[in-house]
Amino acid sequence: LLDYDPEPSDTGTLAGRLVAKRRELGWSQREAARSLGIDPGTWAGWEQGERVKREAHRRAMEGFLETPGQLRNLLKVAAE
Repeated sequence: LLDYDPEPSDTGTLAGRLVAKRRELGWSQREAARSLGIDPGTWAGWEQGERVKREAHRRAMEGFLETPGQLRNLLKVAAE
């Protein structure tokens, strides 16, 4: 039961990976946004599939997801 997730994330999408990582850390959206120094509304938008517009945000997100260099590929797939 401890591994049960009533709302599983689609880890095949950038939004899903953000949700999954945030939940893994036990953080709220506000805490995750604070960790990257961004507005919680921006974070919430990313979790809903909105585009990541700034390169600095992309780099910060790579660090959060621990996926250096792979985020660019995820963003390309999400844009298609």
